[in-house]
Amino acid sequence: MFKHKKIRSKIGLALFMSFSCGSLFAANVADVSFNGDSLSLTPLVSFDSAGLRVSSENTDVTQVFQSGDNISISLSGMPDGAYKYELGLHTKSDIDPAGDNGDSIPPDDSQSGQFQIINGVASVFDNAANAEVADVDATND
Repeated sequence: MFKHKKIRSKIGLALFMSFSCGSLFAANVADVSFNGDSLSLTPLVSFDSAGLRVSSENTDVTQVFQSGDNISISLSGMPDGAYKYELGLHTKSDIDPAGDNGDSIPPDDSQSGQFQIINGVASVFDNAANAEVADVDATND
């Protein structure tokens, strides 16, 4: 029986690693741009609906889009800090005929990334700049 548990734990670890590592090497499904006070994504693949989530420690905004919509979310008024975006693209095959709108179904294609807002301006996440902020905070304690 002990041998059986050991095999199951190895299989579980292998599955976890394959899903985790797979997302590390996934190709982008959308081009990302910052236009003034908004984050815009231009899908590189076809889709029927999309969900875009922007989150940080104190912010969590989600919007749903249909094919042909401009996938964009306003960043106006969001406080300075580090943010994460998550884009999920669904096709009609994701939608359950029983009425599930696909929210609970994993998307066909997805992409996530990080960005920052500094002095009200959004840009690609810069680890070096955040390290400098952390160093300043550490010396001010």
